[in-house]
Amino acid sequence: MPSQRVQSKVILLNSDGKVLIARRSEYSERRANEWELVGGGVEVGESPEKAASREILEETGLIVSITTQDLVFAQTCMYPTGVNVTWLTYVARTKDDSVHLSDEHTDYKWATVDAALDIIKYEVQLKALKHAQEHGFLG
Repeated sequence: MPSQRVQSKVILLNSDGKVLIARRSEYSERRANEWELVGGGVEVGESPEKAASREILEETGLIVSITTQDLVFAQTCMYPTGVNVTWLTYVARTKDDSVHLSDEHTDYKWATVDAALDIIKYEVQLKALKHAQEHGFLG
């Protein structure tokens, strides 16, 4: 039986409507030095929404509340390694844009949605961001 993982990612918007993206550390096991949306893995017994809030706090120092109504995109992929990953992407807003990065990331920026679409390379995150933009979730 394949193993399963759930990832909670967040399209975090500031008061100017810009998206927070962060550059992964050069020591990351996967996608080192790539830009991404903030968020991460759901732990056993944790809701995806709590995981998203926890990951934002751990990675950026920002306190953000995520609810099930903030979910805008979901995708499941079976990887060649036999791991089934479900990606859940939420939209949240913050008035506090003073980011304090953890060691998981080396840089961050508040980017326009179009700039974020140009910078992010990971396909599932691009799909989520495009979907949110095309269907009016970022306005």
